[in-house]
Amino acid sequence: MNMVLSDEQRTLQEVCRDFAEKHAPRDQARVALTDYRNTDRKLWSRIATELGIAGLLIDEEFGGSSATIADVAVVMTEFGRGLVTGPMLSTGVVAPLLLRHYPGDVATRLLTGIAAGDVVVAVAGLDAPNFDASEGGVSGTDGSVLHATTADTLLIRVSDELGEGLYEVDATAEGVAIEIQEPLSATHPVAVVTLDGVAATRLGDIEPALREAQPEIDVAVAAEQAGGLAACIDLVASYARERFAFGMPIGTFQGVKHPIAEMTADAELGDALVRWATQTGRGQLMGTAGMVARRHLDSSYASAARRVIQLHGGIGFTWEHDAHLFYRHALACTHAFGSAAQRDAELTSRLLP
Repeated sequence: MNMVLSDEQRTLQEVCRDFAEKHAPRDQARVALTDYRNTDRKLWSRIATELGIAGLLIDEEFGGSSATIADVAVVMTEFGRGLVTGPMLSTGVVAPLLLRHYPGDVATRLLTGIAAGDVVVAVAGLDAPNFDASEGGVSGTDGSVLHATTADTLLIRVSDELGEGLYEVDATAEGVAIEIQEPLSATHPVAVVTLDGVAATRLGDIEPALREAQPEIDVAVAAEQAGGLAACIDLVASYARERFAFGMPIGTFQGVKHPIAEMTADAELGDALVRWATQTGRGQLMGTAGMVARRHLDSSYASAARRVIQLHGGIGFTWEHDAHLFYRHALACTHAFGSAAQRDAELTSRLLP
């Protein structure tokens, strides 16, 4: 297994990190917590056009790059490190992973639009089918749909007479109500989506698509968590070198340097797990590897973010400091496209049949 990034991936890493620092500073994440009703899509347009990464997982015939999940992991790590806002996870990762399983004009139109940066897609009901289809259309409610307020299209898991299918819904259609919620993290804004007899197009059965997509979704989220954890370490290590007490840097004290060392060990393991998951190939092994990576980073990232607040002392508890942004991000990632409890149950059943 190769644990080292390729030259192309290092270039992608540098480009994404430079973009995040110049065009998506962390201050934007703080502003978005209070101005969360602003649905400006300019940043996403720049990400799609200037970086060209909206179509990483989309085939070249639809305007994408035909890249791998390893390449996506590089991008998600840098976006997690920089707390970049924008619908990369829902539109650039989850939607293409699902849509690639469905032939036809609808999937072609959506994939082409995503790759060009013209279409934003939100995905609802993947954790559980909260929507039902009948002769009157699709109805139901999902209380936590990521990036729904900026979406042009909704992809929804729906129970119907054939079982469970993936449906496309126009986000502006009659009967669609999208109510934005105050976000836990600006990187993961959610909304309540309610459908009341809405016309929708069935793309096909969702089970095969979701079974193959979920492992790569887990890897992408784990990579985002790994980036946030790395940024936490950079933040607190820099402070420990600069903050003096009793005439010496506080990083020389055991109560400070030992927690930072533990955080670093967790980060190294998290990076290794993500890298391992990207190289297992599609199938059950990737599914297990992705869940293991997320399970480790669910706890280690949240723990590190809490420690960053504490190790900064009084200033770490202020609104103006970045520490709380990472803690919010850590908690939001834990609940993105599947809960920790669901992953624990599935992982236990796989490892202890």
